[in-house]
Amino acid sequence: MVLSSTYKLNTGEVISEVIDGEVIIINLKQGHYYSLREAGSDIWSGITQGLTGEEIIQSLQSVYEISFETAKPSVEGLLTQLLAESIVVRCETEGNFTPAGNVLKTGGISKVAKNFSPPALEKYTDMEELLLLDPIHDVDDQGWPKTPEVPGQ
Repeated sequence: MVLSSTYKLNTGEVISEVIDGEVIIINLKQGHYYSLREAGSDIWSGITQGLTGEEIIQSLQSVYEISFETAKPSVEGLLTQLLAESIVVRCETEGNFTPAGNVLKTGGISKVAKNFSPPALEKYTDMEELLLLDPIHDVDDQGWPKTPEVPGQ
């Protein structure tokens, strides 16, 4: 079931950015931040492109020297962790994304025949209190900072 679904970022609670091939993820509700590198970053790319877990595995096979059977537990494991940490949510209906085929986009860099190492979701909680105190995560469509409404204006 995990591999046949597509996923999306848990918007409103989570933000992410890719910096030099490393995915930085911040859960604004819990105050935790995470890091994904190498294969984890490539799996994240597949998630954001709307690929199913099976399509992500197939794409990893074109990037790494890896069999489907070897990649499967790594992708399943990372998707399960991302769900458990409320970083991603399962798409309710298929077709929320329109991926360009099932080819993993890797920033135009050829990574063919790289050695595969299982992805590791690195979790950090050392800034939890600081992240939860920061009002920047209370941003909505009106932006930040929010100014209090004054009655009668």
